Amino acid sequence: MRTTLIVLLIVAMLAGLAHLWSKSLFEKHVESLFASILSQSAMPKRSSVDIEALPDLIRNFARRSGADPDQLVHGAGFQQSAELRMAPDKAWQSLKTEQITRATGPGFVWFAEQKSGPITILQVVDAYMAHEGFLIARLFGSVPVANVRGQGVSHSELQRYLAELAWVPDAIYHNPHLRWTDLGNNTVQVEIDSVRGPATVRYYFDRYGDLVEIQADEREAIEGGTVVNRPWRGMFSDYREIGGRRIPFKCEVGYIYEEGYAAYFRGEIIEYKVISP
Repeated sequence: MRTTLIVLLIVAMLAGLAHLWSKSLFEKHVESLFASILSQSAMPKRSSVDIEALPDLIRNFARRSGADPDQLVHGAGFQQSAELRMAPDKAWQSLKTEQITRATGPGFVWFAEQKSGPITILQVVDAYMAHEGFLIARLFGSVPVANVRGQGVSHSELQRYLAELAWVPDAIYHNPHLRWTDLGNNTVQVEIDSVRGPATVRYYFDRYGDLVEIQADEREAIEGGTVVNRPWRGMFSDYREIGGRRIPFKCEVGYIYEEGYAAYFRGEIIEYKVISP
């Protein structure tokens, strides 16, 4: 009996060490992603975007945000207090998120962590870098539960990059890969090339010139282990100044189902900084 107990204790100790080792490796991998996202291409000496060719709505939005065509920046880094749910009928789960997004080209790394007290429940990385989009999730930080890649994921992550430029307004001036079209009625379309053709998102502005809503006709969603395409929608609100930029502090994103719109993510900015060379 005593020998059995000792063996169980040793097994438990080894399992605990293996968990800590695996969790540490994953967190170091996340750190390496953050370290490399802004070094994928050399900084241009000046903006290569034709500022005067931009639609008035988007050019004025960038100006009001505090972005400067003569101030070159790598991108923006920010943290959010957020909530996520896996389906419209699931409960909301609290998260802390950290993100860095490039301003001179398409790319971002988003890291989310769900905790219960000191215990890590879930860690997720969502990213687009080196022309590839991917999502990696770890239960307790050590048990792999998702590693999603492919052309469809890359296309969807580029749509996310476009949808979140309200937080990286410098990209309007400094990302030459973006193509803008004024659709009228306070609406602008932005697109960028992907392996599956152009990734496209529409911007909707209020009468003051603030970006308040984004839409895409189709974006991939995983439902019950199956990939489906659904209309995608997001809302921005509560514009404030932080870190030298005027950005929306609150956001919500969701899909449009047969029953109507349902959000799966909502968050609020808690820290923000422009990342300069």
